[in-house]
Amino acid sequence: MYTGIVAGQAFDQNTIGVPDSAESGDSFGKVLDSVRTGSTTHLVVGVPFEDIGTASDAGLVQLFSSNGVTVTPGAGLTQNTTGVTGTPAVGDKFGRRLALAPPGLGDTKTRLAVSTPYKDGPATDAGQVQIFPLDDLGAEVTYDQNSTGVVGIAEANEHFGEGLGFAAGVAERSFLIGVPDDAGYLGGMVNVIPLTGGSMRSWRPGAGGIPVTGTEKFGGAAAAEVQQ
Repeated sequence: MYTGIVAGQAFDQNTIGVPDSAESGDSFGKVLDSVRTGSTTHLVVGVPFEDIGTASDAGLVQLFSSNGVTVTPGAGLTQNTTGVTGTPAVGDKFGRRLALAPPGLGDTKTRLAVSTPYKDGPATDAGQVQIFPLDDLGAEVTYDQNSTGVVGIAEANEHFGEGLGFAAGVAERSFLIGVPDDAGYLGGMVNVIPLTGGSMRSWRPGAGGIPVTGTEKFGGAAAAEVQQ
């Protein structure tokens, strides 16, 4: 439940201050996440089937903030936004999964992870995840399975980022990136990308105490997601 919105308020792409306009099949709100930092609540809304120019279903992410009384639309992010790595392409679905991470363990930033699991890069539909500090969206870091420290190799149809979440403990804060169709680990896997504490690693069936039986498509969903 997003406690920063006053009961009765509603938003769509025709709301004043929200970029773009409502169109058939956009799926505004298909995924979302929220986090409270100090006196501000941040809300992010995925629009993974938004057309960008001639690129159908390229995807968009809409940011909002609330002080507990009013809700203010913020930036709309696409792969055409200045500072965002990549170019919108047909079927990318930028914003198919979202996760927010509050500050902690010496990290002063609130961060947003956006997945584009059908992004062509090293291979067709290999997928990628971008992590943005909310106060400096141009300082994003992009990950795929060819990134240094990320377990696995980027291959076609793996859909890196099809699952996405955030988890925090007393010594580590990490984004969790699911790769349910990984070609190297046929049961699927989750890559752990620490923000503070810990080290890059993976969770996968048959390793680290995770059972093999009943774990097909492991990583298809991850903690902290609201997804459809």
